[in-house]
Amino acid sequence: MFRKLLLIVLLYCGANLQVTASGCDVEAGQRQFNRCAICHAVEAGQHGAGPSLASISGRQAGSVPGFPFSRAMVESGITWDEQTLSEFIRSPHEFMPGNTMALGGLRNDEQRTALLCYLRTL
Repeated sequence: MFRKLLLIVLLYCGANLQVTASGCDVEAGQRQFNRCAICHAVEAGQHGAGPSLASISGRQAGSVPGFPFSRAMVESGITWDEQTLSEFIRSPHEFMPGNTMALGGLRNDEQRTALLCYLRTL
């Protein structure tokens, strides 16, 4: 009986962990995303002051239909991946001069890593 109860508790706890197999903390990333949610949605086709971030990984910068991107973004030739997103989020205006993102950047490596972890789940 004790073993069954222990197994149930362990399974329950394991199912409720917010850490992925790669070791990143999705919950912390969601908290970081709150500052992004002012302008960005995570649902496809829903835009605010910024474009939807749904399925951003592997997408060409400036290519979401229905959003008026800056010329700098459209002509950047960038495909979003972990590295390009990290560099952009760290300092959008240094990474891509002429873009219109309002956020000055997220320079804290730990916070940026958590945010990228969350974005991978979209």
